[in-house]
Amino acid sequence: MLFLPQNKELKGIVFLQHSTIQSDEFAPSNSSIGLNEYTLGALYAALGYLTLLPDHIGYGISSDKVHPYEIKNAYTFSSYDFLLAGHSFLEKQNLEIPKDLVLVGYSNGGYASLSFHQFLEKETEFTVKATYSSAGAYDKSAFSKNILIENQELNFMGTYLWVLDVYNRRYTNLNRSWDNYITEPYASNISSLGALEYSVPDSLLNRNPQLLSSLLLYQAFLMGMIKI
Repeated sequence: MLFLPQNKELKGIVFLQHSTIQSDEFAPSNSSIGLNEYTLGALYAALGYLTLLPDHIGYGISSDKVHPYEIKNAYTFSSYDFLLAGHSFLEKQNLEIPKDLVLVGYSNGGYASLSFHQFLEKETEFTVKATYSSAGAYDKSAFSKNILIENQELNFMGTYLWVLDVYNRRYTNLNRSWDNYITEPYASNISSLGALEYSVPDSLLNRNPQLLSSLLLYQAFLMGMIKI
């Protein structure tokens, strides 16, 4: 999704990464005004910025694929392609490409924004004026350990398992069955779902990590055997 202000004298480019979504209908290209990044993008455009909201892989035109949740390269290359497309759009409209580039994201979008910032600095000639990145899980190992030591029901446990499933399938040093990570009957419940495309419903798990996680997983993280 691209928002072009009516005032064509652009103040800069805002590259806005969307947060965790549970359905393709919430992807920027399919979205509408509401409590979402689509609305935020419209507000940035109203302030005079060309605003770019990429669909992450697995949404929009690539909805036939499983979203590689919080896999860094999956966000960087698709974001870079869309930034170049934004520049191409301005050139075709005979509009000057503004120098200022600002990256914005919250939660999953925060992680995606920092990943994109790092990519632009290391691999391209682009200069980022500022990055506003909030509430992302940036240090995966530290974040996971903090979750595992909690002894209470937590929100978003289904989302954490979604991330674990993506990583488990992606990284060869993991690649374990669910009963290596969580106890029964929850391991069997989730195994029956196949590759996870969205968060695991609360009805299929225990939201207390002390009752959900297997002893093997707990010990492996605390001893540093599993590195993410």
